[in-house]
Amino acid sequence: FDHPNRAEKKRMIIHDPLQFPSPTWDKISKEAKEFIEAMMKKKSGERMSASEAIKHPWIKKVSQVQQERSSTRAHASAAGARRAR
Repeated sequence: FDHPNRAEKKRMIIHDPLQFPSPTWDKISKEAKEFIEAMMKKKSGERMSASEAIKHPWIKKVSQVQQERSSTRAHASAAGARRAR
């Protein structure tokens, strides 16, 4: 929610539906948008908890990708160190 007027921004946050406008959100996955929607529910009782959030498919997928990238970098670094000897 973006608006220069603070009162209007507050009204938007409280009352307006969450939107994912184009083109900014076009390349964002459906799972990511579902995660954001679950975290941004207007009623706090309907929002996803932290323990639910870490189990969300999008978080699991992003975590797995990060672990794979870290593992790949570690292997490449180790291989480079062996060649430098």
